[in-house]
Amino acid sequence: MLELDAWLQGFAAAGLTRLSPHELDAFARLLQHEDVELYAWLSGRAPPPTELAAMVERIRTATLAPTGNLL
Repeated sequence: MLELDAWLQGFAAAGLTRLSPHELDAFARLLQHEDVELYAWLSGRAPPPTELAAMVERIRTATLAPTGNLL
């Protein structure tokens, strides 16, 4: 799914190394889900699980920002 790849690659390229260990763990757990679920969460079509909501929002915010900045 190209849109999903763009979201996740953009997020990683923008500064994955800036994430805390807790955030890296959440990102790794997020990646264990099916593409269909990830796309629904990132596109806002379905709510993510509570434990992943902050990471989903961070990805959405970072990849929608004009600078691609994570902070």
